Amino acid sequence: MRTFRTLVSALSIFLGALAIALWALGWAALYAVEDGAVFKGVAERSYDNPAFKAAITDEAQSGVRNYFERQGVNVEALRLGGALDALVVVAVESDAFPRLVETQVDSAREQFVAQLKEPDRPPGPLVIMVDISDVINEQFDNAPLIGAALPTVVLPPVAVEAVSEETFEDARTSYQVAQFARTWLLWVGLALLAIGLAVSPRRRWFVAKFLLAVGAIALGAWALMTFAEPATVAAWTPGGEGGTAGAVIAEVMTTETFRSVANTVLWIAVGLLAAAAIAAALAFQATQRGSQRMLIARTVANEDPPVAVIEPPAGYEPDGDWQPTGQDRSGW
Repeated sequence: MRTFRTLVSALSIFLGALAIALWALGWAALYAVEDGAVFKGVAERSYDNPAFKAAITDEAQSGVRNYFERQGVNVEALRLGGALDALVVVAVESDAFPRLVETQVDSAREQFVAQLKEPDRPPGPLVIMVDISDVINEQFDNAPLIGAALPTVVLPPVAVEAVSEETFEDARTSYQVAQFARTWLLWVGLALLAIGLAVSPRRRWFVAKFLLAVGAIALGAWALMTFAEPATVAAWTPGGEGGTAGAVIAEVMTTETFRSVANTVLWIAVGLLAAAAIAAALAFQATQRGSQRMLIARTVANEDPPVAVIEPPAGYEPDGDWQPTGQDRSGW
């Protein structure tokens, strides 16, 4: 019976620790979404993507030409088309362009989160609206010879696909799973903790072992996200990079985003391990006190009755004839 209780307790520790570790990962992932780290990663992947830049460049070049035509400037007759197109390319390749994309993605963060949460949203890609007018005007102002003569352009925002429909649907599914983990897995883990504690034959050390197990799992997750690249982790998930979680990690998460989630998990792991150390110290003290009480109880139970000691008279010699009355001399 004791062996069975020990096995049930150990299984409860493992499953409960796993549930709470998954809760911590879900909490960290949702924090990265709500804090904007994930969408910053989306922006980074977007402006590093040649197709994304090409789409914005084409739309911006067409928009600039149309704007000049509406202002009464005959672009073709003045042979300005090539110069304007080149300035747009310089604007998209400039250092200001990534900052622009990050700023505009961050400003639309709440809209993106709402699209992740919306259960009735029809399937579709994640589209970023990029207003590149300021970056183009900066290049126009700095253009040699013709810069002073160029007007300030006002272009409509360019709609560009940042995340494909399939990947964004996987991201929505992953978000719902993370929400479930953050809402319920902590309580599942605590329930398993209570079950394990109830059946454990050694309750003093149960909480310390449980916290140590959760902290160790969280620390392992931190190490994985810190020292492995997103593509490597994606390949290890069920289904690989083609699976739901793998596709999101490979196509949405950047190394910086991964590190942001890892830092949150690390703080959780450190807190759990510190709590495990405190629980172990308390359990050790309780064990020591219990051992002392048991030792005292055994000593009292096994103590021999007091024995009367008869001292020989002064001047007694071992070879003398005196012996205690009523006792055999051989006892001396």
